Amino acid sequence: MKNRFNSHVFLLFSVTLLASSSPEIFARQYSQSGKGKSQKTVVFCLQSIPKGTKIRDQDLQERVIDPSNGPFDAIECRRSANNRIYKEDLQEGQILLKADFDPPLNEKIDAISHRTSKHATFVIAKRKILKGQKVSSADVKQDFGSPLELGSDTIARADFVIGNYAKCDIPSGTKVTKLLIEHR
Repeated sequence: MKNRFNSHVFLLFSVTLLASSSPEIFARQYSQSGKGKSQKTVVFCLQSIPKGTKIRDQDLQERVIDPSNGPFDAIECRRSANNRIYKEDLQEGQILLKADFDPPLNEKIDAISHRTSKHATFVIAKRKILKGQKVSSADVKQDFGSPLELGSDTIARADFVIGNYAKCDIPSGTKVTKLLIEHR
């Protein structure tokens, strides 16, 4: 019985020591053991970051906490905060919240952007293209935007447009679609 008690005390001591020395290793091992159901991982700042600055991975660290003690809308993974902009100044040790990003972290938008890409490419007219005019490289340019703003008829690359003809007048700054271009 005494031997069993000593092994439990040693296990408790080693888990506490591991958690305090390396939060990432502890979180990984604790969640793999199946005992981490009452634990939550949060992301916090290692140093102060001014408002409007992109957050880098080396500025962040993950820590395992008791979910009853921490914020419910905290970010749980450093990668979701990487290269994002926080709305306010971040202080050293501050836990990052989903709602405080600019734009806010939205699960639906994040899922779509991970499936496609962070930015979608499309072609816009640099200057006005007249009806029947052959499109040259000087007339169009490739630009980037949100994949949610683009339709299925949007042309992704400028070389798909160059050498074709305009079906109608295309004003400057217009997204070039398949409906505006014809192949002859």
